[in-house]
Amino acid sequence: MIDSARLTNDQGIHCWHSNVNYEMNKSDMERNTDTLLQMVITTLGDGKGRDIMVVDVRGKTSITDYMVVASGTSERHVKSLAGHVAEEARKNATMPLGIEGEDVGEWVLVDLGDVIVHVMKPQTRDFYQLEKLWRGEADMTSLMTNSSLPSTSTTH
Repeated sequence: MIDSARLTNDQGIHCWHSNVNYEMNKSDMERNTDTLLQMVITTLGDGKGRDIMVVDVRGKTSITDYMVVASGTSERHVKSLAGHVAEEARKNATMPLGIEGEDVGEWVLVDLGDVIVHVMKPQTRDFYQLEKLWRGEADMTSLMTNSSLPSTSTTH
């Protein structure tokens, strides 16, 4: 396990990684995040992931910068795509912070810190609609039925 911590100061970001202290400025961190994001997209594409979407969630949450959502054709395909993403991340010196859902395969989440990857079966993806949720496009009117709307009639 790799220990890491981040502290922000006026000069940039100081990182401690495996007891080695080095300094990265914000442009270096953005470049690293962009490289990680591109690796995720390429890996999912190479594995025949479908409908790969990137949602920029900077400013909406502090847990990550990007969420990548992709579909697999079966439980085995979903597990395989997520496994390949985690494997490629490790090869590129990024240890996944967590992998959830591998046992079932309906929805596997790979947490890479600045990028969180969701690989789902199409039915699961249609049900949860994460892209719409995080982009703020969720259709809230579908949660209300006509009977729950207040009446506007004034008949006595």
